[in-house]
Amino acid sequence: MTYITFTLNQNRKIYFSVQTSSPDYNTIIAIIQTNIEIMEHFFSSCVSPQLEIVEDCNLKTPSFNIIDGIPKIYLCASEGNYWSQYVFQFSHELCHYFIDYTNNQSSMSKRNRDSWFEEVVCEVSSRFFLIKMSESDNLPVINYYLPSFKEYSIDRETDYTPFKIKLLSQEHSEVLKRFREEIINHSYANSETRSLYNHVANLLYPIFDNNTRLWSEVNLISKFSDSNSFINNLKEWKSNCKIYENKQSIDGIISLFS
Repeated sequence: MTYITFTLNQNRKIYFSVQTSSPDYNTIIAIIQTNIEIMEHFFSSCVSPQLEIVEDCNLKTPSFNIIDGIPKIYLCASEGNYWSQYVFQFSHELCHYFIDYTNNQSSMSKRNRDSWFEEVVCEVSSRFFLIKMSESDNLPVINYYLPSFKEYSIDRETDYTPFKIKLLSQEHSEVLKRFREEIINHSYANSETRSLYNHVANLLYPIFDNNTRLWSEVNLISKFSDSNSFINNLKEWKSNCKIYENKQSIDGIISLFS
């Protein structure tokens, strides 16, 4: 592994650990830097200069964790200049960062039972910020490639398994029990469950797209409690929001499930 340090605005440094045999890292760093700056804008929060990004093609899945208080994002994009996959993975994991690290800075292994909803929101994040990246003026070096970000996002909409999501408002439904058991046991990263998550993400995406300020209060879902029902956790999220439009958007989310 080789560590590459690159500077964001305000002279903040981000550490990027890479495999020396991989391709065009100057472009990948430019993409990640732009990705960070766009997401900071929508989340109304800044990334810590402690953030470490590790690229390892040998990993099965990307991930985010907090180790000894240090936030780390692990990427495993396909070998080559597969830039859409970098954005997709990074937007998902940085969403976890804004939700979890900015609140408690504790290990991601300690997750509440409704953290499956966070996984769905992070899927929405991947799609949403692929679109925003496709519209960016800060990547002239790959201007010809930018439409591919949007195409990748749209392709995700077709990879889903439909089910009655109102079942998720029923505390004893099999699908809710499955989601909770898998998130607690860290076994949710399977294609079948991801396909179910994608169905929920398809329904949530328009709500985030219509009110982009909702990203600024997504971090509040880290306060979900195991003592609440899923619907009551959503209601608590709404109650904790300070922006009126966000409360309205969460009403729309609640109505999808109940």
